[in-house]
Order: sequence, then C-alpha cells, then structure tokens
Amino acid sequence: MDVNYFINLMKIKAETVKTDLHTDAFLLNYNSEFVAKGDKSGEEGGLDLSADEELKAKYEQQKEFGKKAAAALRGLIRQSSTDQLFAYFPYQRFSIDHMLNTKTIKTKILWFRATQLREEHLLTILKPVVNTPEGSTVANKPIEIVSYRRGELKGRDFLNFGLEIVDGVTSKYLKGYAPTLAQDSQNPTQVPFGQAEWRIVKTESEISKDREGALPTVSTIQHVWGGWSIKRKRLDKILASVKEHIKGTEYDGSELIPDNTFRNLDKIDFYRVSSNLSLMPSAIDKMKDLIVSPSTEGLELDKPTFFGRLFRKIGKVKDPRRLEDKAVYNGILSMMGDGDYNKGKAIYMATCAANQEDGIVYSERMKGTEYECLEPWLRKLIKLSREYGKGSIREQNKWMTDLLFILEEKISFSALLKYLGKENYVYYIEIAGFRSGDENADVGTYMSNILGEPEKKRPYSNGLISIISEKSKIISTELDRTQSDFQ
Repeated sequence: MDVNYFINLMKIKAETVKTDLHTDAFLLNYNSEFVAKGDKSGEEGGLDLSADEELKAKYEQQKEFGKKAAAALRGLIRQSSTDQLFAYFPYQRFSIDHMLNTKTIKTKILWFRATQLREEHLLTILKPVVNTPEGSTVANKPIEIVSYRRGELKGRDFLNFGLEIVDGVTSKYLKGYAPTLAQDSQNPTQVPFGQAEWRIVKTESEISKDREGALPTVSTIQHVWGGWSIKRKRLDKILASVKEHIKGTEYDGSELIPDNTFRNLDKIDFYRVSSNLSLMPSAIDKMKDLIVSPSTEGLELDKPTFFGRLFRKIGKVKDPRRLEDKAVYNGILSMMGDGDYNKGKAIYMATCAANQEDGIVYSERMKGTEYECLEPWLRKLIKLSREYGKGSIREQNKWMTDLLFILEEKISFSALLKYLGKENYVYYIEIAGFRSGDENADVGTYMSNILGEPEKKRPYSNGLISIISEKSKIISTELDRTQSDFQ
C-alpha cells in the first residue's frame, strides 16, 4: 500500500520470499611452517628428513598439497574457476544447502521505518567424503539444523527522507532525466545518520535422522541498538536501561559494565550495542514445564455455563475445559511477581485496568474457563499451551520462538531471568564500533562481564550453528544465512 503526495508519505509492504542456496566449502589445512623447515633440510633450523622416512613422506605430501592449493587458488582468483578445487580436494569439501522462508511486513512513514520478521532457515551440511580402503564404505549422513527467528525493528532514516524530497523536486522539473538519489533501505543503520533498535528471538534445533550425539534445542534473545554515531550521554542511557535487566536478580548490584569503563569516551561511530541472552537446553525444558506441563495441584474446573452444557448434549461436543489453562495463567502471574503469585497478580491487574478505557477490569471466558482479566498476549500463551506437540520439531521450534517473543515483550526481563535461574542461561553485553576519546579503543569489540555459568554452558551460548561452525572450522557467516535487513 502506497500513499503519495509529491513524495512517498507512507508505504506498507508484506512479502514472503523462499530462497534455496548452495555453497561448497573447502577446508585446506596446509602447514606452511612445516614445509619451510623441510625445504631447509640439512641446514641450520631445518628438519632432518634423511633420518626419518615417515617425516619425509609427510613433508612431500604437504609440499604437493601446497602446490595443488596454490594452483587452485590461482584459477579461482584469476579466472573465477573452481575446477581445480573440485578436482584436487574432493576429501576436503563440505556441501552446504540453505532453505530460507522469509516473511516480512515493512512499514515506512516519512522518516520512520519498521519491519516485522518471521524466518525459518533449514541448514543441511554434508561432510567431506571419507577416503576409505578399497571394498569398504562409510555412510555420510547429513547434519540438519532448523533455525526459526522472529524479530521487529524500529528506526529513523532522515537522510533518505531528505533525498526523497530532492528526488520529488528534480523529477518535477527534470521529468525523465532526473536521477534517483534515495535508497530503498529498510534498516536505517545502513545509511548515514540513521539509527534503529531491534530485537530478535531465535530457536535452533537439530533434526538430523539417526545421528549419535545430536545437539539439543537452544534459544537466544537479542536486543540491538545500532546506527551512524552515538555520543556518550545517549550510550549511558542505553546501558542504564540494560542494567535494569538484572535488577532484582541474584546479580543485582554486580558490575555488568563497570561505571568508569567509558569515562573518556566522546562518541562511537558505526555503533552496535547488543544485549544477548542465551537459553541453555535446561532453560528450554523450564519453559516447557511452565506452558506445556504445569502443575494442576489444588485447581478445579469452572462450572460449565448453561449453553455450554446444552451444546455438548445436543452436538456431543468435547468439553473444552482444561486445568492446565488455569495453571498456565497462574504460572505466568507468579513469574511476573518473581515467584510470588499475589504480587504478580497485583502487577497484572494494574496493567489490565490501565488498558481499559474506563479503568474497570472485566472477567472473560476462554474455552470454558473464566479469568478475572485476560489480556490478548496471555490468551495467546494459553493457546500456545494447547498447540505444543501437535507438529514436527520444526513446528515446535516456531512454537518456542513465539513463546519467548511474547514473554520477553510482556514480562520484565529481570523476572524472566529469575524464573530461569543463573544455571540455565548466559547473559552479556557487546559494544562494537569506532570509539573516539577512549584509551582502549584499539581493543575492538567490548564485551561485558558474563552472567550465568559461561564456563559450563559456553558451547551453546551462540546457538547450534555456532557450534557447527566451531567444530567444522567453516566461518559462521557461511552457515547462518538470513534474508532479513537486520540480525
């Protein structure tokens, strides 16, 4: 949908893009230092190849490997040819396939930009063929990882808004000869003077068939502030809001980022501040306990209404009431109160009253159960509790992402951390960009102190694809693909 008056005032675009990508990654382990010492055999500092036949054979193998690698790289660089790579290194080749299903709703109003994202990524990795003795074979089963991400971005792009005005003026007077200066970028951090804030929830699971040591499900929740330039005063505001995340937790009062860290900072150009929460497999289990199998001890079903009983008698309709619905409702309120149901209920009811025009809270029924107040987001959570287990692992991946996306938005971050427990998560802050006035600017990306139990849970802190990247030595950008404007 477009609204135009001299310039494009508003634009709303919804699209679904399905993409299939294929990559071949070659892992060439060439020991140049070893070969250099072998070249100096018999000289000072060189290897003594004459006294060790096994060492000599290894040297000659590496020497030949280096020649083939050099020839393959020359063909790749000079002629854009991969023929020699495939011919020389069949046992070093990883075959990587990506299936991306990306759904976005993009909104543009004057200089304001907003994007809502849903994306599923199916990653399939086939390891290199094993060079086996004649007459024997080794099954090469693919590793399959499914990742589901959901996010939203909001930002301001003043430059392109100004350029659109210029384009409007030039097109009026120059007609068909007018150049187009404005860029069609939905993420303002990618253009000068732009800034944006976004959050992404991502869940990853392994769906490989019959693979020993399959990886468990993990999730990450990320908040990002990015843009062209940020001064220390605004950075301090962002960091103050981030520190609120741990208020009331066992880490309350601890130095996530020491107060004097950026005391000499003037500004950060091309900045990116990210708050990262990684949910370990045990945290995923806790979320399932909360929503899928909550304790129903002491709860009773509400009495059915007259019409409910009548319709069930006439149409033989199944009784929709569940004790689990009440248990989910009570569990969420307890979480909001840091484990105290009455405290959480007071917070929730105050929110309910604030969301009513007359300030009066009205009770509501859902599936035969009556609630004092049922906010739309809590209705969605109860609905999610009824849906789990009906689909495949891919559907359950989406289910967990939707659950965390709602909870992270509607419940205080500190309450979520307290519910999870420090043994079930890793939390840290990263600050990237060119820091002016900071004596430690040459350090590069700044990382805060890490909360949780990073030493025990480190492998899972960046997700399953990161683990595959670390083990295979393939750079993560080749494995963690996305079609979105932000990540």
